[in-house]
Amino acid sequence: MKRDTRLVMLLLLVIGCSLTSLTIWKVLSSRDRALAEVDVHGLNLTQALNTYTEGIVRQSSLLLLGLVERLETEGSGPVQIQRISTLINLQQPLMPQLSGITIYDHQGRWLLSSNRAIPEGANSSDRAYFIHHRDDPSAEPFIGPPIQSRANQEWVVTISRRFNDAAGNFAGVVAVTLGVENFLRVFGKLDVGQEGAIGLSYADGTLLVRYPFREQDMGRNFSTSPIYSKYLVDRPVGTAAYTSSLDGVERLYAFRKSETLPLITTVALGKHEALAAWRIEAA
Repeated sequence: MKRDTRLVMLLLLVIGCSLTSLTIWKVLSSRDRALAEVDVHGLNLTQALNTYTEGIVRQSSLLLLGLVERLETEGSGPVQIQRISTLINLQQPLMPQLSGITIYDHQGRWLLSSNRAIPEGANSSDRAYFIHHRDDPSAEPFIGPPIQSRANQEWVVTISRRFNDAAGNFAGVVAVTLGVENFLRVFGKLDVGQEGAIGLSYADGTLLVRYPFREQDMGRNFSTSPIYSKYLVDRPVGTAAYTSSLDGVERLYAFRKSETLPLITTVALGKHEALAAWRIEAA
């Protein structure tokens, strides 16, 4: 009788341990699936945002190319600038993401501003994009770091091209400004939770736009963060998990490097928030 009782107890113990092990395995497996789903969701968002950004930059570059062609063919005298101004007024409503278009001469003096009157003595020869084009003969567009407009303090990202005179010498710069607020409006329509974040950065780690917006982060370089120093070294797209150096929140990151532009899109979701549904299921 005692032997039978011991066998029954042993059998129940084995069954209990098996059920416990199975339950633990199912709970951990469901956690892995939840994290995998977050990674897929993040990668899908980076693809959509990357396509959106590339489209805006491509439109801006084509607009600049047309203006440069006119300036190099017809010149940049008062009559030519007035004709270009008329053309811009017709085209700009088709690109609502543009804050403005500005033309500068070879000394950085403003020749045209599409969205406001030219300030007295306005000169932008100290801006990064002007210096780049003055010193680099390339005709390729340049995406500049985020800057604050001197007229209204609005944060903008610039895309610019150089134009030359008839002798092939540097004659000035044409730049479009993209309002950071437009990017934030689009990013804000995506549900990334209370702890989530979306970022658009230059390939060297310079932050162009971040949602939620934090002014102290604008133009900050994150090249030493794990995304740039560890993960982007050998792959253009992927996922990672680590604690943010900005606010100490552990996040699940998805990142994607543009195939055509020196830009990187990141989407981060708070790990605690991402596993909320799993915790309820596990309990």
